[in-house]
Amino acid sequence: MGSLISRSIAAQAQLERTNQANQVRNQVSAIQARQTEWSNAKRPLIAAKTKLKWFTLDAEAVKATSDAIDAVKHLSSKAKEVLVNGVDIDDVSKDGLWLRMVKQASSSTDVLREEMRKAWRASIEATAELPEPESIRILMMASPANQAALRAYNERFQRYRTLRKSSEPSSQDDLKDLRDYEKELKRRYSEFVLDLPPAVRRFQQELPIGAPLELLTPEVLAWLKENDDPARFVVRTKAT
Repeated sequence: MGSLISRSIAAQAQLERTNQANQVRNQVSAIQARQTEWSNAKRPLIAAKTKLKWFTLDAEAVKATSDAIDAVKHLSSKAKEVLVNGVDIDDVSKDGLWLRMVKQASSSTDVLREEMRKAWRASIEATAELPEPESIRILMMASPANQAALRAYNERFQRYRTLRKSSEPSSQDDLKDLRDYEKELKRRYSEFVLDLPPAVRRFQQELPIGAPLELLTPEVLAWLKENDDPARFVVRTKAT
């Protein structure tokens, strides 16, 4: 009998240890799940907050973003207090606290991101909408120098246009690049000779199909010598 009682007590103790171990595992699993959930909610909030620091906001935007951040801080402080003083991880879910905190993080992220995007749009609107490379190509004389300059202009223009079309900056460098590209493109555009004299313009327009010799007037020839490379032009007879 004594042996049976001893085995029964030992079995009961083992069962209790097993139950305790299971409870601990469940607690650890629940804690890890909460940590993952909060990290996923907090990550975009931190990203939006970081990008906001790149801009100078007006008073209204400062208040809106501060209120949004404070709302998350308030709920997260309450959740931390419950976790420190509570007995069970599920205590943080009482009264919907955890759900309200996660939802507030998402709502606050939306507020911060919208204010950041508004500031980015304002930065874009402060820059100029510059001429398309194709419009320059149509107007300019297609000299080797102009072609090289147009290629350089086009390369920077594509980057500039990509920035101006983006909904938000990907890095703080985007703000500087936006202004730098605008400045460089304006400088490069000013170097193109687009205001051609009428006689030169007519000569240029006929070049793709072959300009008649009478269009190569002394005025046109003088302009080509000064602004182009006359050696790249040749005279050919029409095929009969």
